[in-house]
Amino acid sequence: MRIKLLKFEKTEMMRENSITKVCFFEGNNDKVYADVKERVLKLLELNPWLASRLIKANKEVMMEFDETKTPVELIDQILFQDNEMCIDESMEYAQMQKAIEKHVVSTGNKLLKTGDFVFRVTLISHEINNTSGLALIFSLSHVPADGYTYYKLLNAFFDPAQMTAMNYTRNFEAVGKIEAFIGKTNYRFTSSAPMIVNVLKNLLFGKKVEYFSRFVDEEKVGTIKDAYAADEKSEFPFISTNDVITSSHCNATSSRLCLSAINLRNRIEGMGSEDAGNYEFVLLLDQKHAGTSEAIRRTLSSKGQFEPNDGKLPGVLEALKCNITLVTNASSFIEDYKLSELKQILHLPIFNPKSIFCDFAAIYKAKDGRRAIMFFGKKTSVTHYLANTELGETVCESLF
Repeated sequence: MRIKLLKFEKTEMMRENSITKVCFFEGNNDKVYADVKERVLKLLELNPWLASRLIKANKEVMMEFDETKTPVELIDQILFQDNEMCIDESMEYAQMQKAIEKHVVSTGNKLLKTGDFVFRVTLISHEINNTSGLALIFSLSHVPADGYTYYKLLNAFFDPAQMTAMNYTRNFEAVGKIEAFIGKTNYRFTSSAPMIVNVLKNLLFGKKVEYFSRFVDEEKVGTIKDAYAADEKSEFPFISTNDVITSSHCNATSSRLCLSAINLRNRIEGMGSEDAGNYEFVLLLDQKHAGTSEAIRRTLSSKGQFEPNDGKLPGVLEALKCNITLVTNASSFIEDYKLSELKQILHLPIFNPKSIFCDFAAIYKAKDGRRAIMFFGKKTSVTHYLANTELGETVCESLF
């Protein structure tokens, strides 16, 4: 079975790193591998496209999976157990990322050459935070999946009752409506030549990235939200935690534009909750629309077409050098997980610091339902960022 991909899936997404998370569990038992295997088999049964390879047919990149192969025949090429690898207290985050790289799905361009599958699950050991146990690496190519697709599968893996068959047939008609929904000017700016040059310049010549991961200080955020709700001059009844965090990120990084990822499912007709693929885009937020939490709330509350910059985007010369930042929020997708009755002690997204091209904040839930931010500072120092955002203690002393 061949799956035709969306235009940006077979172009931009081919260069993107896979979506990968590591879930750490305390303890071990003899049932874990069998339990993991059973869950992966069920995922493959419902979603055979996870056992796809990337191919070129008639000079066009596509995904292809073999309908005649059963999940049992494929499992040994997707599920792995590395008994020699251990993430321990000696590793910082970047060292861990480098160490597990061989168990992470490659970029689409590399998959096209190697013929490996777009999906991979690996069990290794860990010794962090004064505990020991198992770590599970769940890795999926960005070509067939956005963050929503990824977390829907990850949540289903840890809670088989949530497992469903996702629709892998792309809705090209619905994707054609994104430009009008986001706004023509904003949509085209994201792939404009000045924007691309800006990214490449920062990637190749910018300073070395600093990074950390810390829990959100919910008390500080709560104080800001309560003060807003109590103010009679407030435009909305409330602001969300995401509004506060995103606005703080934009201000702390002095961003000219902040690229904020948005899930378009159930916002655009034809994009539904069971659709697998890349149905997310980015909003372009300037200071007028991201400088305050209320401004973020106003933008996200917009009905119909998004035009967050009123066409006042940087001109060519400014776009070549202006400060662009990025923020993603997966905290609403993430749940606390259990595996064979083992308790999760940490959940971490995996990014290669060397591939970071701008100040970047990933909002997620690290453990016990607590929100955290993983920040990569390309231009903004960690010290400055911490002093101007609502963050508390580190999520893991040894890794960060």
